[in-house]
Amino acid sequence: MRTAIFKAWYGRRVNAIAAAIEKYGFDVRRAGAERAQSLVLPQSLYTRELETTHFKSVADAQNTLGAARLAVQRATAAVDREAVDSLWEYPSQPAAHFGC
Repeated sequence: MRTAIFKAWYGRRVNAIAAAIEKYGFDVRRAGAERAQSLVLPQSLYTRELETTHFKSVADAQNTLGAARLAVQRATAAVDREAVDSLWEYPSQPAAHFGC
């Protein structure tokens, strides 16, 4: 979860927050950096408590969703395999195959 949050917020999103803070006179650049701000970082947007309580439920939901997607994928593959196998099966009585 931490990695996902970091990737989602790093760069433009946290820089927009920092720009708003800087607009009101706060120094968001440390050590005279000209390009990158270092005051607002993705990991400073949440606490350990939030991570252990809320992120766990999100992670659990993602795991459940992943398992459900895998089950659907396997079921679809099984149905596809059955359909292909049925195309190669030859009935003992050809007329019975066509409902005659």
